[in-house]
Amino acid sequence: MKIISIVSLALGALPLLLYPFVLLADIMSLCSDQWRDVPVVQSAVALSFLLGSLAYPVVYLLCLVFTCIILKKDKEKVVFCSSVVPLAYVAVLIGRCVAWSRVPNRSPNKALQPIACRCESPRVIS
Repeated sequence: MKIISIVSLALGALPLLLYPFVLLADIMSLCSDQWRDVPVVQSAVALSFLLGSLAYPVVYLLCLVFTCIILKKDKEKVVFCSSVVPLAYVAVLIGRCVAWSRVPNRSPNKALQPIACRCESPRVIS
C-alpha cells in the first residue's frame, strides 16, 4: 500500500512540471477585461477552473506533507487516501475545464472567445 501511495504522489507531481505555463495563462486570463458582459454561469465556471488550477501546488504540497507525516505513523489507509487527493483534484479540474467548454456563450460581444486581429494596411507616404 505504501508503494501505491508513493506512485500516486509521483503521478500527482507530474502536473507541476506544466505549472509555470498554467500560471502564466491563468494570470493573463484573470487580468484581462474579457469578464465584462459575461453571463454569471459562464464566469463562475471559468473562474472556478482558473482559481482551482492556480491552487493546485498548494493542494499538492499540503497532501505531500500530510502523507509524509502519517507515513511515519504506519497508517496505510490514511496515507493512501491522502496521496490520492491530488489525482482526484486534477480529475475535478479536468471536469471543470470540460464544463467551461460546454457552457453556451450568450454574451452579445462574445467575450471569452478568441479575438480576431484587425490590421490596417500600411500607408504609403509619397
